[in-house]
Amino acid sequence: MARSKTPTVAALERALELLEAIIEDGGQAALIENAARTGMPHATAHRMVLTMVETGYLRKLSRGRYIAGPRLEAISAIVTDENKTVALSRASLAKAAARHSCTAHLGVLRDNMVTYLAKEGSARESSFTREGGQLEAYCSALGKILLAHERPAERNAYFDSGPFVRITSATITDPEVLRAELDQIGKESVAWDREEIAENLVCCAAPVVWPNGEVKAAVSLSFDKANLKGKRMGEIARSTSDLAREIGRKIAAVD
Repeated sequence: MARSKTPTVAALERALELLEAIIEDGGQAALIENAARTGMPHATAHRMVLTMVETGYLRKLSRGRYIAGPRLEAISAIVTDENKTVALSRASLAKAAARHSCTAHLGVLRDNMVTYLAKEGSARESSFTREGGQLEAYCSALGKILLAHERPAERNAYFDSGPFVRITSATITDPEVLRAELDQIGKESVAWDREEIAENLVCCAAPVVWPNGEVKAAVSLSFDKANLKGKRMGEIARSTSDLAREIGRKIAAVD
């Protein structure tokens, strides 16, 4: 027997169905018509829509019509921009991962955490990462390069969100030591994670720079420590920076 849904889940599903109907309609039909399309009483739909307007998910037009509000538009813009970045980056990440026998990542900073947008290459390195997954920023190369390019106020807010928990014996947990490293990373535009988030894992990251000079994402190359034999750190840093610049050029070509 199928489990019955709780009232909260059922109400959320109905609200999302109504929101989807309104967005698909594009402000052409009145609320009473969209409510009928979803099989919802008009009074219930009206209460739900009032909440969506108050929270910024919908914007009211005339004669009971509604369109996407500023909050929904902002979410849509983020998703659209990130999807485009992933599409433009995927081939470059795969090529770099194959060339260096490693794992290549594309990530952004979201809610003070590194969010992985794309992952290509060997499953052995960074086996604990996945697309859409998150990791701490202070102990990952991707996180450190993105933090280094944050505005001072945003970076200070990040430090205020501590403490920083030790994950391995190499994890930097002293805020002042981390601040100094981020300052140096900002000058060099390359960040390293030397077994700070996982033992036997070494990562190098570089920023992806948009045409307006903004850093919205970064790339990293991750290696199992045993596979680093014969590879020079300088060579890895140059390859990571080259990868970031290649993706930056692709973004500039379509912006």
